[in-house]
Amino acid sequence: MAMNHITAIEKTESENPILPESATLKRSVGAKEGMDMLPDSKQFALEWIESWNSHDLDRIMSHYADDVEVTTPMIKIAMGIDSGTLRGKASARQYWQAALEKVPDLHFVLVECTQSVDSIAIYYKSVMGKMAIEVMFFDPNDKVSRVIAHYN
Repeated sequence: MAMNHITAIEKTESENPILPESATLKRSVGAKEGMDMLPDSKQFALEWIESWNSHDLDRIMSHYADDVEVTTPMIKIAMGIDSGTLRGKASARQYWQAALEKVPDLHFVLVECTQSVDSIAIYYKSVMGKMAIEVMFFDPNDKVSRVIAHYN
């Protein structure tokens, strides 16, 4: 049975007005050398939101692995793919390019970010008044290898 490692928690109220009075998980403390670790959830979430708000597709795509798997109900609606899933960075890029063109004033607002054993969840205000949660799983290079988006 694998042992879980301890993760440090830090208050961020004075550090970041976007996430007042919230606890953010830092990189793992005491993890064995060579063990995979997640990126800092707050830092990743802020950069991810900023990249989307910049509308710079190359910057957005820099967060994702070449073999990324993206699942969202928006894929089902916009592309008619029943599974709601795209596979591969090229497919994701094409889908997100179309989304940026369709919503030229796209702007996300970070609400909160959380971390689990092998994933980070980003809760944010999306487009069209929707709230979204994206759960992202990472490869050993800190690139998102799988993302599942949820909307209200």
